[in-house]
Amino acid sequence: MPAVVETGKTKGVTIVISPLLSLIIDQVYNLNKHGISTLCLYGEQEAKEKKNVFSELGKSIPGCKIFYLTPEMLNRSTKVASAIKRLHERKQLARFVIDEAHCISQWGHDFRPAYKELCNLKKKYKDIPIIALTATATSRVKSEIMEILGIQNCKILQQGFNRKNLYYEVRDVNKKEPKILLELLSNYKNECGIIYCWTRNDCEVIAKYLKRAGISAEFYHARLRKEVKIDIQNKWQSDHLNVIVATTAFGMGKC
Repeated sequence: MPAVVETGKTKGVTIVISPLLSLIIDQVYNLNKHGISTLCLYGEQEAKEKKNVFSELGKSIPGCKIFYLTPEMLNRSTKVASAIKRLHERKQLARFVIDEAHCISQWGHDFRPAYKELCNLKKKYKDIPIIALTATATSRVKSEIMEILGIQNCKILQQGFNRKNLYYEVRDVNKKEPKILLELLSNYKNECGIIYCWTRNDCEVIAKYLKRAGISAEFYHARLRKEVKIDIQNKWQSDHLNVIVATTAFGMGKC
């Protein structure tokens, strides 16, 4: 919302740093679909797409409202660093938003080491606001995030872990004959969903089982080529595919 409603002192491009490529692609797709001009950069993008992104960011007043990056792209690309610096010089850098901010703390270093380098943001851009977001932070982790980012005196908005809009149910499932999945999916015909599995092999077995039952499904895991994963996700987003069967890495950025 702050990126779209330009009020107060900040204006220009909001930079969102996220470790989740699948989430980045999903959010960019949906924001553009709703008329909010959004860009992203990641390593496997076509050269033409990257050129268009830098061209837009280089405009005196970019039309882009939100710009998504992985922490690795932010830290390792001199071209990205230069584009952000020029945005700042033109007063077109609105704010940094750090998603999955618990990765900044000691807890998250093994998962995404590049998050440690985000401590440099406040050093380079002292006048630019930083928003850090996470649903996974103990009191200690919260303190570490604020200390590392240099935002100790920031405004803190916090709520409990219990989300009233979510429903949890536990049932036993036979992997070889997961008929319960067909029972559950029959209640949501032609709707989209995700089935999470422990292993890549489980994903493939379950996806094949669902296909034989006439359900539009594909498996999604780290051994698939990047372009294949993006194609599967695009089909899922555009309702050409109903079910993605994925490892838990689908929600953790490791895919």
